[in-house]
Amino acid sequence: MKYVLLQAAFSVSAMMLASCNEPIEKSRDASTAESVNPKQVQQFATAQVQPEPLKQERERASSFPDSGSQLTGDVSDLEGLVADLDGRITESETIIDLPADVLFDFDKANIRPDAVPRLEKLARLIQQSGSVMVQVNGYTDSKGSDAYNMKLSQRRAAAIAQWLASKEGIESERLRTKGYGESQPAAPNVNPDGSDNLEGQRTNRRVQVIIPRS
Repeated sequence: MKYVLLQAAFSVSAMMLASCNEPIEKSRDASTAESVNPKQVQQFATAQVQPEPLKQERERASSFPDSGSQLTGDVSDLEGLVADLDGRITESETIIDLPADVLFDFDKANIRPDAVPRLEKLARLIQQSGSVMVQVNGYTDSKGSDAYNMKLSQRRAAAIAQWLASKEGIESERLRTKGYGESQPAAPNVNPDGSDNLEGQRTNRRVQVIIPRS
């Protein structure tokens, strides 16, 4: 009987001891979890935060204009204007020949309303060419007297320069005008048989604008 009582007491003691050890193990696990290296935690937090400033830097960089792309765009726009005006570009200058039949009525120096879109493109071209001096020359065909054609060519060149200054704000000091009359034809005014070369005369009635390349 005494042996049974001792055995029962031993069992109860073992159970109590086990229950006491369980909190100790749990406490040890918790202590281990709490003992994480603070430096590692800081590095992890920094790694999580870093991408956002990098993203902001990229967005900020993308907001600045690309000077190379802008320059390419300006050149492309200038070449497009020259093409629209049927002009040509040489090593030293840009040359635009404006048909007088588009700009003026027959034997007149008043600019036609339907010529305005073409002149607006010419103004944009001049404005994109810096502050260079621009030469505006007038020409006629061989119909009429030399003196009359000379005056008509001068009036037409002056009319274009005045329009560019008054309508588009181009400084009048930059615009030089000259009339050549029929003295510098770009095409034959007459055919070999002496008849009028209508196509050639149409080509010769023109205002030529010369823009030096800066």
